[in-house]
Amino acid sequence: VMSYLVFGNSQPLNIILCCVGVTVGFVVNTLAERDVLESMSSSPDFVSQLFKGCIAGLISSFFVALYPILLNTSFLKGADTWQKSININCMSLAWYLPLIAYEIGTGDLLASEALRDPHFWLFNFATGTVGFLLNVVAMLHVRYTSPLTHMIVGS
Repeated sequence: VMSYLVFGNSQPLNIILCCVGVTVGFVVNTLAERDVLESMSSSPDFVSQLFKGCIAGLISSFFVALYPILLNTSFLKGADTWQKSININCMSLAWYLPLIAYEIGTGDLLASEALRDPHFWLFNFATGTVGFLLNVVAMLHVRYTSPLTHMIVGS
């Protein structure tokens, strides 16, 4: 659906049927989970919370599907893979800055002993490095295959 909306490309029927099957599976699983968890929960607004979680999951899935399509669009315009990867990482940092500022202002982040532990910083550096490399690999994957292939392999 996203490829059709963005590029105007239609997909073969078997791919559309697979996507419908995944969506139906999501709905069936959610309904089954609701029945099981509702019998275990005593909260009156449990269904409301489950509904909000489902909506958040669907919105998240929309943006996860949109990401490789937008990457492919930028590659079609001739964008450089390395520059795009650097830009995405800088945008991620910009999104985290308000959260960090909020935590510093309201929490005990600066008083934490973890900030003085070298293993903490080594782990964070390693995590950031692996995240950056995964971002580069994802971009190369989208560039040399297709957004749909990237989504299927990523799932």
